[in-house]
Amino acid sequence: METVYTLSILELVNKLQIRNDQPYEFLNKMTNMEITQRKLEICNILKEEGIEAGSEGYEYEVESKMIDSDILYKLFMLNREEY
Repeated sequence: METVYTLSILELVNKLQIRNDQPYEFLNKMTNMEITQRKLEICNILKEEGIEAGSEGYEYEVESKMIDSDILYKLFMLNREEY
């Protein structure tokens, strides 16, 4: 199965904000399709880690991955002139 990735966090640093309705700053630079793809990627990562959808703590794990992405985004933004 070929994995298709959304924009990388680093690519989002230089992308313009296109919305203001998402809980994380980096998501506000993504289209609906890109957000859907990001969530699918997270679900696939969790499945590879043995965490099945609907299992206890699943929503916590999804949110944790989103927070990780947001932290990386903010770190890259602090040093954006380097990219």
